[in-house]
Amino acid sequence: MTDNGDRSRTPEGVFGRELRYYRERAGLSQMELAALVHCSNDVISKIETGQRPPAKDFPELLDAVPELDTRNGVARLWGWLKESARLRAYPRMVPGVAGLRGTGARAPLV
Repeated sequence: MTDNGDRSRTPEGVFGRELRYYRERAGLSQMELAALVHCSNDVISKIETGQRPPAKDFPELLDAVPELDTRNGVARLWGWLKESARLRAYPRMVPGVAGLRGTGARAPLV
């Protein structure tokens, strides 16, 4: 499969897919959700397709929408995804990993 703009495996793509799941499960349209969180439906669309990351406080706003019933899962997911992306981007900052590059060895599980 070639990369033709597929963002499904990026942190933004994973987050967007989860947002769409919660929105559809709640029976809300993009316009209805946008009205509940005071943004445009274009913002919701771009986040759901992974074209745009959520603004800093946006996951918490989504978690506060009772109809979505996220149980604080959206903000928690975005935090995990950002941390995972940071660790992949900067592996030398993870203790014990820098010396293992190119050796075939694995870092110990913590």
